[in-house]
Amino acid sequence: IWENAIPLKEQDGEMKPYTRALARQHRFVVKRELDNYDMFGAWEDDMYVGASHYRHFLEVSGELDALAEAFPNDKTTGEDEMTNWQTPLTALGYNKILPGFVRVETALVGKKPSEGPFQGDTPCCPQPHPDAQVHVKKLREVYHQNELLAWEWGLDGMGVLYLPEPFDGWVATVPARSGGWLHSYTGIGANGEVAANHLRADRFGQQAGWMGTKEQIKRFQDHCPRGFLPPAEEQLPGWFPVGNVEFWSGGFHLFGGNRCRFARIIDLRSPEAFLKHMIFHSGNNKQVQLPHRMQRVEDIYNGLMRLIGKAEALKSNS
Repeated sequence: IWENAIPLKEQDGEMKPYTRALARQHRFVVKRELDNYDMFGAWEDDMYVGASHYRHFLEVSGELDALAEAFPNDKTTGEDEMTNWQTPLTALGYNKILPGFVRVETALVGKKPSEGPFQGDTPCCPQPHPDAQVHVKKLREVYHQNELLAWEWGLDGMGVLYLPEPFDGWVATVPARSGGWLHSYTGIGANGEVAANHLRADRFGQQAGWMGTKEQIKRFQDHCPRGFLPPAEEQLPGWFPVGNVEFWSGGFHLFGGNRCRFARIIDLRSPEAFLKHMIFHSGNNKQVQLPHRMQRVEDIYNGLMRLIGKAEALKSNS
C-alpha cells in the first residue's frame, strides 16, 4: 500500500494534491519492479479484469511474436510503410500491435434473456454490483436483460484485417486506423479503406487500463516519445504535466495516434475469442448516463462478420 500516493503540483503559488494525476503513479511501481516480475497490469478501479483476460492477452501476444519471427525486417513494413489494409506487415509492424480490450456493460432491464454467447454470464462479466440496481427505474426495456452492451466502440469506428499464418485469421482494429497507422477494411472509401467517420473520438474504445509483459513494457519505453516509465528524478517536473485519467492510465498514451502509436486488435476467429476482449465496467451506469450511445455487442460482432465477407470478396477479385 502506497500511503499519500497523490502527487503534488504547484497551484496558486502553493503545492497541492493533484488528484487527477493519481492514475500515473502505478508507473513508478512498474519501473521499480520491472526486473522482478514477468507480467504487469494497471486498471481503473471499476474494471473487472480476471485471469482469463491475462491468459488470452498472453496467448495472442505469443501469436503476434510468432508473426514477427515469421516476417523479419529484411522486407521492411512498419507503421510508416503500411499504405493500405492489404499491405503485408513485417516484424516492425507486428511488434507495435497488442491484443486490445473494450469496455462493456450488461443490460440491467429488458426483455426475457436470450440464449447465446453474448449474455452477461460470460467469463468477462459477473453479476452487476447490487448498487447498480438503483438505476433500474430509469431504464426502458430496449434490450434483452443481461446482454452485453457497448457505448464507446462499435462498427462505425472499427475495421477488419487479415493476419497470415501462423495466426491465420481476421481481427478487428480498434479504432479503424488503430494507433494512427494500422490500416483496416471498413467497407467505406476507396478500396474499402478507412473513412473520416471511423476516426471519431467517441469511438476510440478507451479500455481504462493496460497490461503487458516485461518485454512489451521495454518496447513501450523504446517507442513512446519521452518514454512510458518515469524519467530520472531531475526530469520529473516536466513529465507529462497535463493529462486526464484516461491518458495516465495508459489508454490514450499507449494507443493514441500522436503518442506511443501502439495498435490494438480483437481476435475474430470465433465468438468465444472475441468475447475474451470484453472487460466489464462494474459501475454498470453508462447505460443510464449515455443511453443514446449504447449498442448491442452481438450486433457489432455480426456487423464485423459481414465486413469480413466483403473484404474476402474484394481480396479474391484483386
